[in-house]
Amino acid sequence: MSEPSIVCFTVMKNEGPFIIEWVAYQRLIGVNKVIVLSNDSDDGTDDILNRLDDLGYVRHLPNPSMMSTRFIRKQKHPHIVGFNYATLTREWKEADYVLMCDVDEFPVIKVGDGSLHALLKKTEFPDVISMNTALYGVGGNVTYKDELITKNFNFRTPHRPGEKKSGSEVKSLTRNDPDMFRVANHRPMVLEENDKPIRWVDGAGNDFSHEFLKSHEKRADFRGRDSLAVVNHYSLRSVESFLVKSERGDAVMANRDIDHRYFNTRNRNHDENKDIHRMLPQLEALIAELKTDAQLAGFHDASVVKHQAKIEKLKSSSLYENLCRIVGVRVEGGQGN
Repeated sequence: MSEPSIVCFTVMKNEGPFIIEWVAYQRLIGVNKVIVLSNDSDDGTDDILNRLDDLGYVRHLPNPSMMSTRFIRKQKHPHIVGFNYATLTREWKEADYVLMCDVDEFPVIKVGDGSLHALLKKTEFPDVISMNTALYGVGGNVTYKDELITKNFNFRTPHRPGEKKSGSEVKSLTRNDPDMFRVANHRPMVLEENDKPIRWVDGAGNDFSHEFLKSHEKRADFRGRDSLAVVNHYSLRSVESFLVKSERGDAVMANRDIDHRYFNTRNRNHDENKDIHRMLPQLEALIAELKTDAQLAGFHDASVVKHQAKIEKLKSSSLYENLCRIVGVRVEGGQGN
């Protein structure tokens, strides 16, 4: 298998200003098609995704969770409902590998041309590659700017070799074989009836233990597992953008609170890391190419305006004061300085 096809799946809600960068990056690392299911967006997300669908970069569909009754919507996570629906699409069925990757997650491949294909070739096309995630904090970015997340957020949680375990969640690139696996958000689950041998490696190309394969564990010790690949996770972005995320709620887990405690546990700014910057020249060029489409560029600009307006509305909240206190920014009259 020299050039397998790769489909990436995610759900979205109110991610308008960040979509073009993420979709362009996925294309840059070798994803053939992104399947996005959106729900209840009011910031232009659907307009952007529909146009990217027209241009052939994305398959955009409404999340069926929106059609459920209020009771069912509280019981069913949008991610689970959307995922089950996406598996029925032609794009999913025809793919050789499936990547589960959200709009704030960027796989960083450290071999070859930085693509998933280079990683697959280096690891000799295993059945699963589960890459550890590295949490990136705000890194001093209080104010939202319409600039690249991958360029401006460079400080992350430490993952240094040492005696103590340094666990983090994994995200996986999985061979699309429904007789072997049930694909899930972080890692696939091996079907009990599967009788095929499975080769499952980490972000350094090392085999995972048999116990990991048979478990439902979604975390792994980071030490020694990121020499080939890691996933940058920008779960916060700027302080101001986090306000909008908090109001929106979690698009993956419908009942999880997005508050100052969530922020505090993820605002990791210990180590500076710019490995992803090797991709910036190509990424910026592809984004510029995409924005030559006047409709797409216009939808993006409109979403930025809506994002900024929502920020101004939310800056009078107690959450904004708490966030500024956490990052050491003085607040006067509801405005950060």
